[in-house]
Amino acid sequence: MSGRGFDESGTGVLDSPASQSSGAHMQVHRADPTYRRRMLALLALSAVAGAALLGGLQYWLSHPGEDALHPLTTLQWLYIVFLGAVIALVLPLALLGLWLLRYADAIERERRYPLPGERTARDVAVREGQQATALARRLRGLGALLWVLGAILIGWCAWTGWHLG
Repeated sequence: MSGRGFDESGTGVLDSPASQSSGAHMQVHRADPTYRRRMLALLALSAVAGAALLGGLQYWLSHPGEDALHPLTTLQWLYIVFLGAVIALVLPLALLGLWLLRYADAIERERRYPLPGERTARDVAVREGQQATALARRLRGLGALLWVLGAILIGWCAWTGWHLG
């Protein structure tokens, strides 16, 4: 049984029907549906958690109650919540930058993208040689940019938090 998306060899790499008709040999790295579902579930869970936290903040601000804090204390708490939200958004950005730097090194070592045995959320054309190293250079630049931006913003949060306390 042969057809688009069917991997007869069990390697996770397919020959594209479009490339077979043109005579060129283009490999396609097959997607992993389980990985895709897990990734989408994690994304949905993150969105629900973020919405719940925003809803909690909205409730806290609109229902001060009898044990309401002094306005200056409330302002300090708002600063803390804001800095916590910034760190919660920026820390993954900085960690993604570090991961991209390591990933680019692995691509350059293997001279292949995606890496052998890597799980992907969708079918990806395999790039080898110069194409893979060019992609690795772009990923390294993006990783460095994300890491530096994340480090600067985390430093700003630390400096601001120090001056608030």
